[in-house]
Amino acid sequence: MKENVAEFLKFRYEKLKLLKRSERGEVWLAQNRQGGDLVIIKRVAAIGLPYDVIKKFSFTLPAKVFYCAVDDSETVIVEEFIQGEHLQTLTEPQAWTILLQMCDGLKELHEQGIIHRDIKPSNLILQGERIRLIDFDAARIFKADKDADTNRLGTKGYAPPEQYGGQTDNRSDIYALGVTIKILLGEHCGGRLKNILDKCTEYDPVNRFQDVDELKDALTIEDEPDLTEGEPRRLDLYFLAARVILFMIRREFHTPLIVLMIVIVLLATSQTLNSDEDFQEIQTELAIIEESKTGD
Repeated sequence: MKENVAEFLKFRYEKLKLLKRSERGEVWLAQNRQGGDLVIIKRVAAIGLPYDVIKKFSFTLPAKVFYCAVDDSETVIVEEFIQGEHLQTLTEPQAWTILLQMCDGLKELHEQGIIHRDIKPSNLILQGERIRLIDFDAARIFKADKDADTNRLGTKGYAPPEQYGGQTDNRSDIYALGVTIKILLGEHCGGRLKNILDKCTEYDPVNRFQDVDELKDALTIEDEPDLTEGEPRRLDLYFLAARVILFMIRREFHTPLIVLMIVIVLLATSQTLNSDEDFQEIQTELAIIEESKTGD
């Protein structure tokens, strides 16, 4: 870290607690000496990280970046301290909600070329009802002219296959998100949601959702109604109309106008009387009519 950067940080912030230290750097919880706000100060032994881009935009998922300095070998970041809870387990309704929020948030990042490359439970924080994504230390800016990533970072088990020898892109984050939600759901992962997550985690990126818009469409599309059950019921209603008309003709209780009115009413309502309950009700009423006429 350059001396002037270290002096600025010491003047502006008071370090409170060392949260993490490794070969790649360190993370401190600190406090702004002027306003008293808590912040995170990170020193990362890497360059080319997207913190400068994050600082310029009001993204939904990541922490707000207040300060970013880069030299020849490392990056120093001061960012928002996000208070919340780390995800341990999820119910299916929670999973749907978080997936939709992640789709919207990742779309903002992907549109600026930012690939997170390390989505996992420990990097997701639930802040009230809002999901946040932290730790962009493995992130990169997507470059279409590159055949492979310069740095092969990520977490084993969550990172997609191409992250260990290929070019990562938007589909790589979709893979890690799918694995993350599967693990958090555990045995509760099933049905339509399981099918969606299975597609997220396909080995070959070509077989995954190609972007988060496709994933969101799969999450929000409504089940199409099964018309195969409705048509036979409509046909039954047509036959019922014919039976009513024939019944009234046999009982000599008819005029051309009455018959025409019955036909029009039954055909008009046949499009809405599609449930078993409606059909049964009509049959019951007809039986009562037949019984009363027979008793005369």
